[in-house]
Amino acid sequence: MEAGLDQSWRAIPTPWHKRWGRRFLVLVFIGAVLALIGLAYEPLAEMLQLRSSPPPGRVVQADGLDMHMQVSGPPSKPVVVLFNDWGMSSASWAWVMPKIAENALVVRWDPPGYAWSGLSEAAADARSQAERIHAAMAAYEVTGPFLLVGTGLGAVEARAFAVRYPDETAGMVLLDPWYQPLMADTAPRITSLEHEVTERRFSWHRISAWWRKESDPDFGLPEKDETAAIASLRTVKMAKAQLAELKALPQSFEEIQGLQSFQQKPLVILTSAALDKGGNNLWAPGAQASRLQMDELLSKLSTEGRHQVIADATPTSLICHQDLADQVVQAIRSVSGR
Repeated sequence: MEAGLDQSWRAIPTPWHKRWGRRFLVLVFIGAVLALIGLAYEPLAEMLQLRSSPPPGRVVQADGLDMHMQVSGPPSKPVVVLFNDWGMSSASWAWVMPKIAENALVVRWDPPGYAWSGLSEAAADARSQAERIHAAMAAYEVTGPFLLVGTGLGAVEARAFAVRYPDETAGMVLLDPWYQPLMADTAPRITSLEHEVTERRFSWHRISAWWRKESDPDFGLPEKDETAAIASLRTVKMAKAQLAELKALPQSFEEIQGLQSFQQKPLVILTSAALDKGGNNLWAPGAQASRLQMDELLSKLSTEGRHQVIADATPTSLICHQDLADQVVQAIRSVSGR
């Protein structure tokens, strides 16, 4: 009798591939929605962060680009021009600039993609950066001679400026300058930055930092400048700018080969006694000893050259920690005479 019962009420099992296929489509849909939310949120987050730290200077047109530049201090000759390190905005000079500006005209600026400057697809080699700041200062009616102060990659850009505008260069103070033979292979860092650009577009880096409860870096700058430095660190345009600079690095090193002599112009090289740890350290392992030798040789380009090692300093802390930054100020004043 049981065999004659109606069995039509029993559900026919859904094949496993159809069940998992639907789940996969749901996951894809959720992922797409989250990606779109991140894509829309990131520009807003970056805008709000930078708006919380308004630019201390003006945004001027240079080479068709909106470039942030701050000019401070009484008229002087020479004019002191500050060149940032790789991945550091002009806010990093917060301890140095006000003290130099007490007696001299000082310029700090942000390259394309950094902080309040617009992003450019143009060349990011050292000579191009030197030409940009020169054009920006001309637009601001700031004329030489110039005392060039650069740290890290900024020291390479300062040397490129001296090659490009030798008659307008009065002297240089270089902090932990980069040398091609002592740099680590940049290919892994370039690959990492290419991934970071994608992650930042969708705010994945912010989600990751929140999930891992990562704290912001502590540079040791005044509060306002610290906020500005951190805000610019995680932007999409900053990652793109850093990427462009790394790709142009071989060309940048070639461009400074033209500076074989600095004649009798004042030249001060400051070397930090230790290197930074982390992503901004692009030095090859074991580079510290050779770095001291290279800095000493670089100081010999001028008959007025001088080399000094700063104890307890790293390339970042040398300008970002107040007590160490005071030694940078002293070096600049020893050259500017102010």
